[in-house]
Amino acid sequence: MCQAKIFLLENGQEKEIMKDVVEIDIKEDEIVLKSFFAEPKTIKGEIVSIDFLKSKVTIKPKGGSPNERNRAETSKATTCMG
Repeated sequence: MCQAKIFLLENGQEKEIMKDVVEIDIKEDEIVLKSFFAEPKTIKGEIVSIDFLKSKVTIKPKGGSPNERNRAETSKATTCMG
């Protein structure tokens, strides 16, 4: 089984905020992170990227700076290997 690590992107820096995440629920402007070992965590933000090979999810807080929004838009390109 693969659990994900969740990172928050602020001021161009990624900070790990949760690990062993097994479920992510998206609700309007919130993201609910659930794991086996911790209480669910709710973040007001949006998913910037998901790296399945590294089991890594990056979230940008809602209302981030214009620079962070621009970086998030340019980093959305993904490659699918099948």
